[in-house]
Amino acid sequence: MDKRDLKIIIELDKNPRESYSIIGKRVGISKQAIKSRIDNLISTNVITTFITFSNMNALGIIATKIFFSFQDLSHSKKQEIITFLKNEKIVGGLMIFEGHYDLFTGIMAQNQLDLDDFISRFYNKYSNHIKEKKIVTLADSAVFPRGYLDEKKIKPYTKPKHFFVHPINRVELKLNDYKILGILTSNPLISWTDISRQTKIPLQTVISRYKFMEKNGVIDGFGILLNEAIFVSYVLMVELNNLSEDTRNSIMRFAKGHPNFILAVRIVGEWNYEFGIEGVNLQECLKAIDDFKKEFSHVIRSYVPLLLTKVEKMQNYKAN
Repeated sequence: MDKRDLKIIIELDKNPRESYSIIGKRVGISKQAIKSRIDNLISTNVITTFITFSNMNALGIIATKIFFSFQDLSHSKKQEIITFLKNEKIVGGLMIFEGHYDLFTGIMAQNQLDLDDFISRFYNKYSNHIKEKKIVTLADSAVFPRGYLDEKKIKPYTKPKHFFVHPINRVELKLNDYKILGILTSNPLISWTDISRQTKIPLQTVISRYKFMEKNGVIDGFGILLNEAIFVSYVLMVELNNLSEDTRNSIMRFAKGHPNFILAVRIVGEWNYEFGIEGVNLQECLKAIDDFKKEFSHVIRSYVPLLLTKVEKMQNYKAN
């Protein structure tokens, strides 16, 4: 990768659906060269996944994360567990770690019984291998641009994206909305024309219903995941001893401004916050974690850093 590739990644981080022409103007090369470079970033697995950010709360989804550590687990059994979780429709996220926990699975449940049924099925199948679990529910989220990719390590001024946030207005979606959202979740880069062709919904209706969902906070933009073997990534779980509004505001200002903090999730459960931290190397990530510890040492009760080794699944809406 060269500097132009990094500039392209920065633009795709803002909006991967942006046209080649516009990205080309911002980077300073032709749209044909932009397409060639983006195709190369995808084929070489620098960019691993494109994401549609849909607001799970607006869709009536109870968003829960379960962190597992295992015992007496062979490589083949671990792969069996990963395959089992990936194939579950209720599982929206699955990340593999090095650290105190082996993985987390994000659950998209419509109600608490759905969640309990899933946990029961998983326990019945793998209880002998489960050493520890921690369950947290999501209260709010913010996804920030990757400021660390910029030469000056400055985040661009953009509104955070969300995959779980309290919507301003509760809206009733139509069947066509769910069809459009399901396709965008599976393929965030698909054209409006192809959505129209696949769903047999008129093109202008597809565009107008998308704009309706965007305006009402159901869809909150698009993003990318980068190869964790190239860009080092940590998940940092934090428990605080002070939950005042001033503390929460200070933490969000810090995360919003720090070039290596790309995610902040307010959670309820064992911890109070989950942060996503990325860098071009291990030292950069460790320094970012240390920056946070120094800034908030007076309110941190405990923290758990987890080195991300593989994103196995990532979506925040399940199409029926």
